Amino acid sequence: MGSFNWHDEETGWEVKGEETTQDPSESIQTGSRRLRIWAVLGGLLLAALVWAGWWQISSVEDELEEAVLESWQIIVSSEQGQDVELLLNQLSGRDADWIETQQQLLEIEKLTGRGALLPALTRLDPLDPPVAPQIVFNPDLTEAILSHSVRYKDGWGREITLVQDEVFRLGSDRWLYSPPGPDYWGDAAARTETKYSPRFAYSAPTRDIETVENIVDWFENRLDALCVDGYFEACLTLSTPQVELNFTPLINQEILAASGNGYELDQLEVTLPTPSLIGLPATESDRQLLAEAYGEQFFERYLIVLMSYRGVAIDPFLNAVNQYAITQVNGMSPLNLSNYQTVQDGIDRIETAFRQNRVLGQDTNGIRQFMDIPVRSTFRIMVQYRMQTPGLTPQQLVDSHLLNDSAPFFPEILLPAAEWGDFRRFVETRAAIANS
Repeated sequence: MGSFNWHDEETGWEVKGEETTQDPSESIQTGSRRLRIWAVLGGLLLAALVWAGWWQISSVEDELEEAVLESWQIIVSSEQGQDVELLLNQLSGRDADWIETQQQLLEIEKLTGRGALLPALTRLDPLDPPVAPQIVFNPDLTEAILSHSVRYKDGWGREITLVQDEVFRLGSDRWLYSPPGPDYWGDAAARTETKYSPRFAYSAPTRDIETVENIVDWFENRLDALCVDGYFEACLTLSTPQVELNFTPLINQEILAASGNGYELDQLEVTLPTPSLIGLPATESDRQLLAEAYGEQFFERYLIVLMSYRGVAIDPFLNAVNQYAITQVNGMSPLNLSNYQTVQDGIDRIETAFRQNRVLGQDTNGIRQFMDIPVRSTFRIMVQYRMQTPGLTPQQLVDSHLLNDSAPFFPEILLPAAEWGDFRRFVETRAAIANS
């Protein structure tokens, strides 16, 4: 029988005189447990370090986001107060032309809502600060893109939401509002793409090419519909060359003039702002409405240029017929809601001009000029009134006008003098509907 000897360790006592052997598997299990413990402790330590690093980075980004938002709020405030000096203090100085354009956008209140550069769109919440904008930084935290949603309505009261990007670069003591750099528009190898459709050669930044394809498809479909319905001879023929569409990433004087319906074109080339410049559609419904907004701006120019190319003199009458034709596709109205009120308010002057045929003369392009009447809206409503005639087509109006070129500028086929009272009542009824 072995003798016992007390041992000081926590394991109790050990037996002397008897050999005890340890199972090798127990030693392995003990070592494995230790490894697991160290692994768990190491994992916890690593997680703590990662969390600490993430917290530090997140904290830094939170501070940077606040600084970017502060700069953006100053931009918004400068537009609200029409304060050019306040705006200039927040702008990057790397592009003088871009700086001048921002001043012009501020003056027409389209800086923070550039979608209104399309004449068909009106901002619903003018100059309100953006709600919950998203801010994304580049890897070295020296550039930020602030994305915010802007709501618009088109001429028929339909709402559209566009997501607009604002670029900021880190200056010496603040974030500066800046033009998008080359990388914003696409990969270095191909920042611009050119494609072809039956009627158009079109180019756009790589970033926007998918959206632009959708817009051009809409153009083609509308023109196809016009051809089928006989509204206008806009089908592709040997005498109708391709039109060049340029969706530019720059806001230039032509685009600014276009936003006020001030186009002057004498060639088959159309320049439009690229979608990212004014805001990308938020939903599929917005995508469709954006295509239509571009379409209203484009078709007026395209048909005028097309007719000029064919040797047809362009005047407000023919322009009104064209507008009626293209907007009737898909049941669109040929007029914005405010046009009816404009004509109703000036109806007495319009009647006087109508009865006296008060034409001032012709400009260098042979287009007749009128005195003191809203020509654009007046002729569009007159065309809409005349198109109530059963069986009449826009093409017939155009043909009749061209055959009767020596007649008074207010041709009888558009509005016979005996029907002026009926036309007045038509305007009053439409204005009441538009304002209801």
